[in-house]
Amino acid sequence: MKKILIINIDRNFRSVYVAGLAAAMLKSNKLLKITLIISDQNQALESLGLFENIHYLDTDKFFETTRKSSNDTTEREIRNFLAPVLHTSWDTVVNLSSNLLGAYFTYFLKSQEVVGPHFQGDLVNLKHSNFPSYLLTSMPDEYSNYFHFSYIYKNVIKVYDQAPLGIDWKNKGSAAFVSKINLLKIENGKIGLVLIDTSIKKMGDLVHINFLIDLFGRLREDERFLPVLLSSNTEEDSFLINRLRDQFQGEIHLISCRDEAKFCLLDQVSLVITDDLYLKSLADLSLKPSVFIFNGSQLPLSDFSNVEGSFMIQFNEMSDDLIEAVFKSCETVLNHLPENIGKFKDIEIYQTAIYDQLPILEPLLGGGQTYAKWLLSLRYLAMIQKKDLPPIHSDHQIYRVAIDNERKEIKEGFNTQLAAIKIENIHEISQAFDFNALEQHHGILSVGIKTLRYSNDYKNDPKKFLEKLKQLLQDMTEFLNKEESSLGDVQVIS
Repeated sequence: MKKILIINIDRNFRSVYVAGLAAAMLKSNKLLKITLIISDQNQALESLGLFENIHYLDTDKFFETTRKSSNDTTEREIRNFLAPVLHTSWDTVVNLSSNLLGAYFTYFLKSQEVVGPHFQGDLVNLKHSNFPSYLLTSMPDEYSNYFHFSYIYKNVIKVYDQAPLGIDWKNKGSAAFVSKINLLKIENGKIGLVLIDTSIKKMGDLVHINFLIDLFGRLREDERFLPVLLSSNTEEDSFLINRLRDQFQGEIHLISCRDEAKFCLLDQVSLVITDDLYLKSLADLSLKPSVFIFNGSQLPLSDFSNVEGSFMIQFNEMSDDLIEAVFKSCETVLNHLPENIGKFKDIEIYQTAIYDQLPILEPLLGGGQTYAKWLLSLRYLAMIQKKDLPPIHSDHQIYRVAIDNERKEIKEGFNTQLAAIKIENIHEISQAFDFNALEQHHGILSVGIKTLRYSNDYKNDPKKFLEKLKQLLQDMTEFLNKEESSLGDVQVIS
């Protein structure tokens, strides 16, 4: 029996993906004993009964306790938490945390193999098992992250299947729950059971309530859809439910369940509409498409749904146009294809496509400079890894402007660091050449610097580092020239 310890203590929803990968590992190899260390924000995973042990870290409390503590106190806190796993001889320890604490944990554990970011021998030099492991440590910086985080996880751990969590729900008191869903389908004779998350509330109470009522009504009046409301049993939800009952003479379908039962619910539905990343993640694990709506200017380029065909809709305010955009997206997901997605005011629409196991976004409406730079970075990273380049799903004019901007960034970024070339002491080079400033740039310059830093050449040999740097900039420029020529004679609008 091979003993595996998987660590993911990021303070977000991503531990559910880790559980999904661990489930895929168990499915492919029955001779594994998997233990998880995860954030306490994901305690619902314990009810799944898939893993030998799950240890939860109260991340907020831990970081608050150790933030101003001495190194000795921090080490004592780490050892105290790790006590249940500290003396086990692990075959493999896998760290999928994007923060350094997960890497610190690996230092104190006994294992034959460590996968992911880790410390070994000292707590100074962070080591990586592969290049995706290096990308993992840049995930908290949303402005310089190019891959969907689930793709990074899969390539760090080298488990590429994404199977639904295999759970025997009959043993969890959910048989009646499943029967209720099936009865709804039979009674209504509709094939598109659409789950609407009632917690959607980005624009204020009254606006979001009216939006949900109008969206529910729009889906309800179409005989192809059966809208079902997912309630979170809050006081706000109760007010919404009463409004819906009054509006539709009590003819609404409502389900309320705990987090651990949502896996069962998602197994029964056709589509999920939500603005909650956690629920969207559960849908991803259940291989269910979603329509994820969000209010904001920054595209979540590492957190969109990785289920092919899912939609992401970016909006400024809840409106009739948003309702129609969500409805058209539902039609498309469930294969009731409209002639086109339509044009809507102040709304951008993206759909998930899978290219060589890599989830990418295709802009159906919108897709500006941020998207163009992200796609350019993906293609550059694919080139240096000798993989096929993802197709260009972008307005050629916008893409060409992005290429031109990248050329300027490379030139300016390098010229500001020229002082480092005349320095031979490696410590002074590290100070003069501001890696972190260049990595904050969202584009291929950041990607190139990451690959150069991962090679570790700059740490030992100044001259070799400078040679590699010059070659890197030449390669980037050559790539940009090829990208521009591949677009043909498209007139750039400045």
